[in-house]
Amino acid sequence: LLPEPHALVTKTFKPLDLTGRYNLSLRQLIPSLPVRNFRFSKKQVIAAGIPFLVGTGERNAIAAESELGTITIPIPSHELKDPPSEAYLLLASNFPRYEEPSLGGGRMWRVRHPYRFVVELRYNDGTNEIFFPLRVLNRQPEIVEGLDVYVVPVSKALSEIRLHDRMLLGEFGVCAVTFNLGERKFDFKLWQVPSLPTAKKASLRNSDKVQIYQRNDDIVLENGNLRVRVEASGSLIELTLLPINRNILVKPVPLFAVTSWDGKVSVNSTSYRLVEQRLSDRQVISEWQPPDKTFPKVTLVLGLDEKDAWTIEVQLHNLGTGQQRWIFSFPARWQFRIGDGDFYTYPLRTVVISDAENNLHYRYGGNLPLQFFDLSNPSLGIGIGMLTKDLNGFDRHLDLWREGETTIIGIRWRLDPIASNETLNLPAIEFSVHSGDWKATFERYKAWVKTWYRPIVPRKDWFRKVFAFRQDYIAEGLFDFNTKTYRFPERIELARNAFGACDYLHIFDWGATLERGRTGDYDPWGNRLTTPEEFRKAVEKAQAQGVPVGLYIEGYLVDMRSRVGKAHREDWGLRMRNGEIMPWAPGHPEFVMCPGVKGWRDYLTSVYRRVRGETGALGFYIDQFGFCDRDCFSEHHDHPPDWNVLRGEGILTRQIREVLPPECVVYTENFPPDIHTILQDGSFDYTINFYQNTAYRWMPVPVRLGRFAFPDFKVLQIVVCDYPTGSNEEAVKQVFFNGDGYWLQGDPESWFTPEVLALLRKCIAILREHADAFASDECEPLVPTLVNGVFANQFSSVRKTVWTLYNANWRSIEGEVLAVPHKEGARYFDLWNNRELKPRIVGEFAHLTLTIEPHSVGCIVQEW
Repeated sequence: LLPEPHALVTKTFKPLDLTGRYNLSLRQLIPSLPVRNFRFSKKQVIAAGIPFLVGTGERNAIAAESELGTITIPIPSHELKDPPSEAYLLLASNFPRYEEPSLGGGRMWRVRHPYRFVVELRYNDGTNEIFFPLRVLNRQPEIVEGLDVYVVPVSKALSEIRLHDRMLLGEFGVCAVTFNLGERKFDFKLWQVPSLPTAKKASLRNSDKVQIYQRNDDIVLENGNLRVRVEASGSLIELTLLPINRNILVKPVPLFAVTSWDGKVSVNSTSYRLVEQRLSDRQVISEWQPPDKTFPKVTLVLGLDEKDAWTIEVQLHNLGTGQQRWIFSFPARWQFRIGDGDFYTYPLRTVVISDAENNLHYRYGGNLPLQFFDLSNPSLGIGIGMLTKDLNGFDRHLDLWREGETTIIGIRWRLDPIASNETLNLPAIEFSVHSGDWKATFERYKAWVKTWYRPIVPRKDWFRKVFAFRQDYIAEGLFDFNTKTYRFPERIELARNAFGACDYLHIFDWGATLERGRTGDYDPWGNRLTTPEEFRKAVEKAQAQGVPVGLYIEGYLVDMRSRVGKAHREDWGLRMRNGEIMPWAPGHPEFVMCPGVKGWRDYLTSVYRRVRGETGALGFYIDQFGFCDRDCFSEHHDHPPDWNVLRGEGILTRQIREVLPPECVVYTENFPPDIHTILQDGSFDYTINFYQNTAYRWMPVPVRLGRFAFPDFKVLQIVVCDYPTGSNEEAVKQVFFNGDGYWLQGDPESWFTPEVLALLRKCIAILREHADAFASDECEPLVPTLVNGVFANQFSSVRKTVWTLYNANWRSIEGEVLAVPHKEGARYFDLWNNRELKPRIVGEFAHLTLTIEPHSVGCIVQEW
């Protein structure tokens, strides 16, 4: 902040004089501001290269009159004869010391949330625009603590500027405003988020004819759209997309690599020797001899079909005299480039569709639940997809490196031990050529899912229509310890008043005891609670009134004071690398059991069977299941040491589901790997939390593809676990955008701001009113929109289609956002603003107009 002795009114900049409107001192607004006396020494200053007029008195800022409010700055017509191109704000901001838990916690020094602060520009013609400002010094959409300069673009002649302070625990004050009368210094595109590109569709050829032949020492597999060439030396040297005549391999790559279990020794296929090769009409079988018997013999079965699918099956044979174990890499860091601007699709819990440099290494499980990958080039209209057709739960990581225009893909398979002279078969891997974008591979993945997706009990329509899922506590009002009575109806009514509905009551601490802890035994009768008969009556009364009741049970944790903990901690406990049993936390009485132990699985299954009989509850929870992110190093369990728990979770979930009646539902803490979806009815999930704290760097909007691959699998989003949701309006809207339900924890008055409660009531009301669409099997992610940075999902029922929209831009949008197939007699409603729409009909399409604020949502329904 520099004093400027020269006149500030220039041809380029026009500062406003706000000194007569100041109502606050910087001393009051930002007590932590590192300045001597909180006053400007000169009236004319330059900050971040922008000239401003400021006040030199004690009062030197304008703030809203209340904690939440609007700062209105009228623009006299004589001040601006011509419309400016930009408005610059010298803004003072004061934040609480810590960020809210639902937004990651930690030291709070900036905000990036339009629900906390926006700039509204009101124009002479009666229109308006809303922007989240850019910070001038780094050109980023953020407001930092202290005094700084921000900019918003201006489109027309201004009548006033309104600064909306929407942050209850923050304070904003404007010290000065300056207009740019010249050309914009900040491109309008900085407030826009690019949409995912619209891909062309290359013309694929007829693939009826498949050729497999030998060229010199190489093997070639070819149909109309794909040519694969493998050298006898062990390298894949050509993967050609024939419609564009491009070998998409950047350079020859090893077919596979093998690493010893301790990671000290590694070889790849070029160190192997091809000893036999057999060709047929549809496949090649090749056997590869290792350099020595410390590595496996590898048999590859390469097949090509008429549907543009290149399939690879791998068999590993242990030639050694003892049991051996390896990490097998296949594909082994294959380097691809289709053309300029390739987009990769990496199926994290919130999908990443991007052309940016990146480095992702996630394990198959709750973080990476779907088994596909895609690389497409939108300008060429062609791509290649990959499926790993695993139904057994192999432990593996999907590795992606994006370096410049090269995309590197690898899978590291962590194998179970293979006995001497035994063979292990890996799941088939399929590569396919497609036109268009990533959706072609996603559709191929869904088609494969249909070949095995058979839930072991029928889905419950009532569970699919749960959108307000309430977690409540015995200790917080469900039970009156003085009168020994259950107060389920009162707590359900409290939830209904707060959230607009209570579709389900989940009781967290019902199984806790006074002396034996909360986990392990699950028989609190006569200890903390009354009899199981009285508890059952309370459950049945709630369920008779239309609110199913679910009970919490831990899948991993057991209190060492419990009976089962005392008896079986040593033999069933999950052991860490150092051999010790894993505690929940240092000094905590709860420890982790291993789902790979048959004794633990059978015991816990018996608990679910008993509790169902005692309580009559309709829902049963398996806490911590779904992540599949632990490893057990025990040498005495029913599994090898250094073993991932994924398969154990699957076996135990199946056992629990099978001992409970079909009318009951089973759900876990996290959306599981895809093959486990048939074993349960639904889950909680952390997609929105993960997006807001991590994945926002990779995608402009959170899209949970599992929602669209498994639409009958119910998911309740946890914005933040065990801490207040607070003011996190964006998270509430992002859950709505995906059509998921809400996991609702905590006291409504202290865990949610009034604005978030009102928003939850609005979202839940729309989801419930149109549950026929949101709970249907007909849904599609990321359908085309007409505005960059605006994304849409589609949900359909018999006579209705609903679109949820999300404006990821840092500015409001107003205009036609969707063009949808029009149906004769159809009516259209803007559900978010509760008004009927009158679309512009162009041919067979209805063009729909909406206004959506930055980082906010819209919702349209078409009914006929």
